[in-house]
Amino acid sequence: MRPALIVLLIAALCGCAQNRDATGFPIEERPSRNLPADVRLMWQTEPLSGRPGELASTPHAVDAAERVFFTVKLRGMTRHAVIRLLGDPQHSNRSTYNFPFYPAPKDSMVYRFDTGAGGFQFNILFDRQDRVRKVQRYGIE
Repeated sequence: MRPALIVLLIAALCGCAQNRDATGFPIEERPSRNLPADVRLMWQTEPLSGRPGELASTPHAVDAAERVFFTVKLRGMTRHAVIRLLGDPQHSNRSTYNFPFYPAPKDSMVYRFDTGAGGFQFNILFDRQDRVRKVQRYGIE
């Protein structure tokens, strides 16, 4: 057996092999069991400690967003359909962190769920017909 194959087999057996996003952050492969509830939950915010008047995503919201974006298949959907399903990232999020952490292509939609100590950014990229062509997932630490 080849050494590389042996390493992969050992990693898979011990649970070390995981899917990772563009930044190397592990992807939790947990589908949503209640998509409408998780979509509502992913917008939940709470006050930031020591920063009066500022809000951030709750840890439960970050987990829900990860489940939602793992579950929904956005590719091919129109921008309007994405907003109808997930909410408008510019108006649904009351978080202080309602701006991209990572660079995002022009004309993309950015969904950022951040507790102030970590979270995720999802960039939705569209083709010329304004349909989703790609979803980029970035872990924020």
